[in-house]
Amino acid sequence: MEVEVEEIYPLTLIIAVIIIAVLVIVALTIWYKIELNKAKSLHQDTTKPTGLLSDREKEVLEQILQKKSQKEIADELNIEISTVKSHVNKIYKSYDVKNKKELVDFVSKK
Repeated sequence: MEVEVEEIYPLTLIIAVIIIAVLVIVALTIWYKIELNKAKSLHQDTTKPTGLLSDREKEVLEQILQKKSQKEIADELNIEISTVKSHVNKIYKSYDVKNKKELVDFVSKK
């Protein structure tokens, strides 16, 4: 029983294509898992500071993210503007930002 060269070539080509397809699938799976882990760690990094905030500071943060002024926040939460400023400073420290724009940009990344 002799096998001719013409019969072996298509079989070799099919095997090579299957091997390449498997390698591509493995590479994509690895890439997907890496990207998923990056996304999870980014999400954890951006949400971590809210655990350090008091309930009132979280309320102030929500108001800031709604682009309300400090006076509007004070009126909405029925607190003094000086109290709002104190909460805002603590929030900035927790997120390691210097102003409202940085805070909004940082939180909106999650």
